[in-house]
Amino acid sequence: MSTKQKTAPTENPQNVKSEGYVSIYANNTQLQTSAFDVRIIFGEIALDTKIIEQKVSVVMSLHHAKVFAQLLSDNVRSYEQQVGELKLPNVG
Repeated sequence: MSTKQKTAPTENPQNVKSEGYVSIYANNTQLQTSAFDVRIIFGEIALDTKIIEQKVSVVMSLHHAKVFAQLLSDNVRSYEQQVGELKLPNVG
């Protein structure tokens, strides 16, 4: 029996962009949640018409969403430590 440990496929994965990879800008986000997953719809508000053009929908498990939320929060906190607090506009 070998005592070598196998490396899990998620350790140090290589990032490769798929043929259909796209990059978008979003200034609007909508969330839809079920008992099993969360759908995040990214869109862009056209300021002249006040129409939200939905660009892409991303669906992930709630476990993945929790990890994603923590990573996003950590990144914003780190950014604010470098440049100062981001002031949020009054909306609604």
